[in-house]
Amino acid sequence: MLSDPATRLPPEIVAIIFEHCLPPAPQKPAPDRAPLLVAQIDHRWRSIALSFPSLWSRSSFSESLVGSQALLSLWMERSGQRPLVLRISARSAALATKYLAEIIPHAHRWRDIYIELPSASLRLVEDVPLKTPFPVLEHLAVFALWDGTVYSEQASRLDLSRAPKLRSLALYAPVLNPLARPFGQLSALRLDWLDNMHSAIAMLELCPRLELFGCLAYRSRTDPMSVSVHTHSLLAHLCVDPKTFAYLTLPVLSRVKLDLPFAPRDMGPTTDLLRGLVQRSQCTLHSLWLQVNSRVQRHQLQDLLFENPIRHLRLDFPNIIALQILMPIFELERVTPALEHLEIWNEDGWEFGPVLEPVSTRLKHGTLKSLKLHLTPETSWITTSKLSDQDLQQLRALGDLGLSVLLTAGGRYDPDHFSTLLNTTTSAESAWWSADHDL
Repeated sequence: MLSDPATRLPPEIVAIIFEHCLPPAPQKPAPDRAPLLVAQIDHRWRSIALSFPSLWSRSSFSESLVGSQALLSLWMERSGQRPLVLRISARSAALATKYLAEIIPHAHRWRDIYIELPSASLRLVEDVPLKTPFPVLEHLAVFALWDGTVYSEQASRLDLSRAPKLRSLALYAPVLNPLARPFGQLSALRLDWLDNMHSAIAMLELCPRLELFGCLAYRSRTDPMSVSVHTHSLLAHLCVDPKTFAYLTLPVLSRVKLDLPFAPRDMGPTTDLLRGLVQRSQCTLHSLWLQVNSRVQRHQLQDLLFENPIRHLRLDFPNIIALQILMPIFELERVTPALEHLEIWNEDGWEFGPVLEPVSTRLKHGTLKSLKLHLTPETSWITTSKLSDQDLQQLRALGDLGLSVLLTAGGRYDPDHFSTLLNTTTSAESAWWSADHDL
């Protein structure tokens, strides 16, 4: 009997094959997914899997995973001294504390770290000694889940002064405002703790290499008396309070994210400020991402998008009613006349019917090439049986006419774990805006 040729492959080659079996993004450990899958085939494969730490250096852990703390400890042990790519998420303060106790001793191995934990648990960053080196850290994102914890200005800080490779930093947790800020080397920065427009401009002056900048909100509603116009030569992706636009000149700006104001009277100024920024910068705005609230009126959105030359538009709708009211504007030829790629998020349920007729009209008479729809139902059970058969057939018909169509469902903020319900796109087109470039 001939032996299996696979048994004659050197362990190093087998390990490389195992690495190609790993999910492209960190996912929760599972027996039907590498590395656990390949480690349970036979004795040789298990021995090889356990001998190569790179197979255990990236994963995702949350409270929905049974035994997640023990598994995290096991991954830390098996990953040896390899750089770590981790996603850590927990709403339980007790579990969050255990997670941090596992990963903090390995801070010198952090490469790409995403942490989403209760605010109180993040005080454990005090256990990271000052001047701790982060020699391989490239991306760090820390999100504090509000639990009523109030921090003083003297709250503990994370010192990132010894992170020479850090390029992307997202801090949505006051306790983690860094003491020593490596802003000069960053290409992406997302914050929620700036005081006002003056603070935002000052931050941009500290970050000459910045390509992406986002700040959720300013702490103070009072505008500074005087702010100088700042020109930033590299900033291409922007999400700030629209009032800040008046103080910026951004020659390479290509993408803007806007949280549309709740007060209808503020929509007009927002539109004018965006147009003023683009005209003053003499830039070409390719992409616009709008978070639409239920108070936005049809004529206001139409005015913002009228003869707007963007090619890529993403709209996040709060519910089906907003979809019904606002989508008909896309039947007008002079609304985003050059639009090629449209992304729609319905943040409340399974319905997407109001999207279909405007998209069909745009496909016949415009430049539209792709449509991506994302649904966020409350249930974790994702199946096409929840969808309207008529709407699904009409969506498939658009695909048959040449439109690239992607229909997904799942949690709002985790594209790596969306369920795909329909996909006529090529692999290169199928991903949503990368999490690394979210604003």
